[in-house]
Amino acid sequence: MSAEELILELPIGVIKIKVQDNQLKQVHLNWMKSFDDISTCGRSNACHKIARQISAYFSDKKFKFKIDYYMQGTDFQRRVWLALTKIPVGQTITYGQLATILDSGPRAVANACRKNPTPIVVPCHRVVSATGVGGFAGQSKGHLIDIKQALLKHEGVVL
Repeated sequence: MSAEELILELPIGVIKIKVQDNQLKQVHLNWMKSFDDISTCGRSNACHKIARQISAYFSDKKFKFKIDYYMQGTDFQRRVWLALTKIPVGQTITYGQLATILDSGPRAVANACRKNPTPIVVPCHRVVSATGVGGFAGQSKGHLIDIKQALLKHEGVVL
């Protein structure tokens, strides 16, 4: 198995992507504030392609990702993550609404969203609470919520 990592500086901050076997494996949103530990893509075209697509999303909010994912999770988590990819850009859905679609409960959906290994590309930021922005990556306040709000704002969502 070949694995590569790359640090990207984006409008939401510095992130780290991990690519394994030419598939996106992880997006780390809450990465460092500097480039002290810069890693680069090796010979893999997939790593460079993924980095270009993530950057393109920030130039064009309507950009459609064409990325192969390395999604390791439970059957339910994968069902939730697949459902997330069907939420249109600029739209949101509540945890409860998504739970109803998946014949599940809002907490189970929220937990699957929290475990999403590839945020931005698999847009868990489009799932909100019935009363506001909701959580993001297991946090209910702080830097990651700021990132969720920035992603929604980038897509034109007003909460």
